[in-house]
Amino acid sequence: MQNTRFARGLATIAGLAVFSVAGYINVHHTADPDMKLVVGTLAAAAAVAAFVMKCAASRGSYGIAFLALLGVIGGESFGFITTMERLLSARADLAQSVATQNAPYGQAKAAVEYAESAAKTECSSGRGRKCKEAEAKLDQARKTLAETPAPKASNHIATVTGIDPLIVDLAPSLAGTLALTLLGFVFLWFGHETVAVPDPEPMREPEHTREGKVVSWVRAYQAKHGVPPSFTAVRNEFQLPKATAHRYRMRALV
Repeated sequence: MQNTRFARGLATIAGLAVFSVAGYINVHHTADPDMKLVVGTLAAAAAVAAFVMKCAASRGSYGIAFLALLGVIGGESFGFITTMERLLSARADLAQSVATQNAPYGQAKAAVEYAESAAKTECSSGRGRKCKEAEAKLDQARKTLAETPAPKASNHIATVTGIDPLIVDLAPSLAGTLALTLLGFVFLWFGHETVAVPDPEPMREPEHTREGKVVSWVRAYQAKHGVPPSFTAVRNEFQLPKATAHRYRMRALV
């Protein structure tokens, strides 16, 4: 029992910690102050809604449980939408940054292609002065291209696997948010689950003791006659003091 209580307490703490982390991440990446308040409130309300839904369902209040479930779904859907908007915005910023960094390489590559076309045109009629000048410009363009940093990919996994970059960018983050939310509910649900403890059986005195013999005799008398024996009958049967006879008789009738 102690181990079970410890596990449930630990699960409750873990669930609150997971919801806190998930809420912090969503709030931290939300720019608008008003939206920070909304996202944080929804994260806290989701944890409470799990308890409300569980308690309402266990008591048969399925209407309240259903409303709590709708609240959880609505809150989590809002969180998913804001998370997706944040990820799309971050993805656009990253793509713009990568495009800016890759601009020199694109320009150098375009210069090489233009120099190759010019050299081909000038050298088609023979290797004259203009042909040699065009070839010199081509060599210089190729040297510049070789010295320019290679272009960076905005998503290496998408580049290697060929998967749509949008899916690669969104899926891991959304899956992480979903995993945190589900783990938080699982931990809190487990920590809130109550265990029915059976009522302890009444203590029975060993029949070889004097008290045990009196208790057994009183109960047998009651089972046979339908009524318990009187105080006097108990006292006379076992030659007991008044206080002892009264105590033993009351013990038998518990």
